[in-house]
Amino acid sequence: MDSSVLKDLCKDIYQDDLTLAYAGRFTDSMTDKIIGMAEIYIKSHEEISKLRNRTSFLVAECFQNVVRHGEKDLESSQISLGKESFLIRFFQNKCFIASENTLPNDQVDLLRKKLDEVNKFDRKELKKLYIKSLEDGSFSEKGGAGLGLIEMARKTGNKLHYSFMSLDEDRSTFYLMLVLEQEHDEVSVSDYSGELIQIEGMMRALHVSNQFLLYHGNFSHDIISPVIEMIENNMDSQKGSLATKIKLYHAAIESMQNISHLSLTENERNVGTLALGETDQGFVINTQTPVNDTTKELLYQFLDELSSTSPEESEGKFMNKPKGGSEADIDATIPGFTTLARVGKSWNFGFETQEGLPQQFFYRVHI
Repeated sequence: MDSSVLKDLCKDIYQDDLTLAYAGRFTDSMTDKIIGMAEIYIKSHEEISKLRNRTSFLVAECFQNVVRHGEKDLESSQISLGKESFLIRFFQNKCFIASENTLPNDQVDLLRKKLDEVNKFDRKELKKLYIKSLEDGSFSEKGGAGLGLIEMARKTGNKLHYSFMSLDEDRSTFYLMLVLEQEHDEVSVSDYSGELIQIEGMMRALHVSNQFLLYHGNFSHDIISPVIEMIENNMDSQKGSLATKIKLYHAAIESMQNISHLSLTENERNVGTLALGETDQGFVINTQTPVNDTTKELLYQFLDELSSTSPEESEGKFMNKPKGGSEADIDATIPGFTTLARVGKSWNFGFETQEGLPQQFFYRVHI
């Protein structure tokens, strides 16, 4: 993945409280991991606690939308072919849930018609429409997707934001975005077209850069545990040998732990960004972490020395290095960076100040 793509994405989402984007093969079992992460986040933010139940339902329904509309593996009707993506964002006390699907062009007009029809009604009218559809099946198509659209609109209290982009004469990409916010006057529905365009761009960037996972937010243990489980449970869907995928899994854990130790604490959160992608040579992990000047100086000294040390020598040289004193800020990351240098094919790092953001530490390792 081009590090400039990561930098652009990070700038867009830096003010988000939490962002998780996934592009690849989807299974129903992944839903629980996303819901678990969202619930942990919501529990820690009293001001949005009322969104909890609706968020869990909408994450599940949006995931089902991916499974229903995505192009399927012939051997399993519940596994997509990896041409879809899912995203959840929390910022400004709102939750944005989005999905991307590739679907045949002959389904576009019918789906657009149903979306427009749903968007005509308020919540009370949608409830009546839902009951009527259950009774006579007048709004169902493709395994109940019509009923799902009605329920998503009811739960959000917002319009269903969507767009279609033609890929070729046979297929189009369908983007769907749900916006969940605190209770508001249903007569005045907010316009989130700008957010939809931004999310479309993020999803396209994931595919262009061969990225299958992007996480930005707090790197506390409770929050990142579902991320680790997602990586572990989806190794089979990635290319490469088993040994390489095991290295990727452990390298991702080391990278997340490094972020939690190095990051500036903002509002009691250790903020950072993790990105996992594929290249022709294997996997790549990118991280971005806000750091202070002292941490920058110590990191530069340590990593510059590590870069000139062979993998065989590094473990004995740095693992047994005396700890404490002025280097206490990075002591906890020495094992992680040393391990990454040993298992990675190559790695590099840098520091950069982006407009409107704290000083950022960038780290990239090829597995």
